[in-house]
Amino acid sequence: MGNPSNNDYFNTILWGITFSVVILNIISAAFAEEPGWRGYALPKLNQHFRPIISGIIVG
Repeated sequence: MGNPSNNDYFNTILWGITFSVVILNIISAAFAEEPGWRGYALPKLNQHFRPIISGIIVG
């Protein structure tokens, strides 16, 4: 039970890898989602709803 004492949670190499993966995911998700939602879904929604409602749905 508990935390094994042989784990090094302050290993800077692991934190560097984790940080770089998180930043890469944030950047790649923004570039992947924005064209889809803003470029495809929003114009389709604007055909059926007012712009404010479409923005709320996409948001």
